[in-house]
Amino acid sequence: MVRLARENSGWGYDRIAGALANLGHRISDQTVGNILRRHDIAPVPERSQTTTWKEFIRRHTEVLAGTDFFTVEVLTWRGLVTYYVLFFLHLETGLAAKLLQQSGD
Repeated sequence: MVRLARENSGWGYDRIAGALANLGHRISDQTVGNILRRHDIAPVPERSQTTTWKEFIRRHTEVLAGTDFFTVEVLTWRGLVTYYVLFFLHLETGLAAKLLQQSGD
């Protein structure tokens, strides 16, 4: 029950009691509230307002991507060539994609 509340900060006492009922544990929402208060877990409105960045990122890793844009100047036989690199990294899978464009200046 405590784990359900910590992992799902938007779930209220009724929702947690319902999830436990689906698992075969019949318990009232009042009992859920009493147990969570003993473990210093705030009610839903307060819990959902105190989401940390760590929690937010953990919950959204499947849809988050990091990105970076940079240039690299390379000395070639034709002279100095600038490459523009746009780099993406999918946080959940670690897959990377990059777009490379060469400038002939």
